[in-house]
Amino acid sequence: MLKRRKHAHLIKYLYYICNLRKNYRQKLLTMKKILLLFITVMLTISASAYDFMVGNLCYFFLIDEGTVGVAPQNAFHSPSYSGLNGSLSIPGCVTYNGNTYIVTTIGSAAFSGCSGLTSVTIPNTVTVISRRAFEGCSNLTSINITNSVTTIDENAFTNTSWFNNQPDGLVYAGFVAYKYKGTMPANTSIALREGTKGIAAFAFYECSGLTSITIPNSVTNISYSAFSDCVNLNEIRSKIVDVGSVTMRGNDVFSGVPTSTCMLKVPIGRILAYKQAAQWSDFKNIKQAIMSSIKVGDLNCDNVVNGSDINIMVNLLIGSAAYDDPDSASDINCDGRLSGADLNKMISIILDQ
Repeated sequence: MLKRRKHAHLIKYLYYICNLRKNYRQKLLTMKKILLLFITVMLTISASAYDFMVGNLCYFFLIDEGTVGVAPQNAFHSPSYSGLNGSLSIPGCVTYNGNTYIVTTIGSAAFSGCSGLTSVTIPNTVTVISRRAFEGCSNLTSINITNSVTTIDENAFTNTSWFNNQPDGLVYAGFVAYKYKGTMPANTSIALREGTKGIAAFAFYECSGLTSITIPNSVTNISYSAFSDCVNLNEIRSKIVDVGSVTMRGNDVFSGVPTSTCMLKVPIGRILAYKQAAQWSDFKNIKQAIMSSIKVGDLNCDNVVNGSDINIMVNLLIGSAAYDDPDSASDINCDGRLSGADLNKMISIILDQ
């Protein structure tokens, strides 16, 4: 009788365990079904991650009323816009349901993988080119970007022929730049366009081919490791006048740059400011140089043409060796030589004649 009771307890225990396992499996299956349903819904939403289509391009509404961005045709279809070939001209505005919208953004991964694209024209309404927008457009050799663009996000042009074959080394960094690692040819000289607001983290990291770079006065932010391990960088031409107001994120912006030999050229009258500025002060060779500015005759890059610029011109005319004039910014009348005519031209600018 006692054995039967023990066996009964054992049977009940085993039955309880079996029920627990059964309930667990049912709950697990239920959770799998819920997860599968969630993924299906998300795929459906993502697969049509745009609000409307006009012509052969898709668009999504932005927070700013009346503005839209160019969207991928299908977020899970690689490459998106697979039928796009040759030249593409993105419109400045589009009309949908009787309303006209201004195109201000190229969305994330909008044209990622569009290997058929060879050239792109971006309208002057666009201010933002988002991350990975043209990533992997391997045959993109020409792109027209206007000064309206203030932001080019990371990897926007990674693995495109455009950055691999820049004829003049002229690129546009935006607030957050592309990553150039591994694609830069040897002895590359780059001039960032005036209007560039910042240089992204790791923007030129390990670019051993970079030997010279010009930084415009418009830059206000340089981020972590922007030029780290640019071991062959031998000249930096910084047009930044108020270097103390530039935000240097992290303490490794120039880590690995040969600061003992790399020449840092700065606007006239700004040597002391650079010697006192964090990270810039690491450079042992700082020299003042005349640099071209957005204003003709502005030889010290302070955005005005006045008596200071005349003094610089006079020093040049009398043969002063106080500073360099490597980009011929002082040739104001563009006749290929420095003369009194350039001084007269500068005086005319000041007198507004």
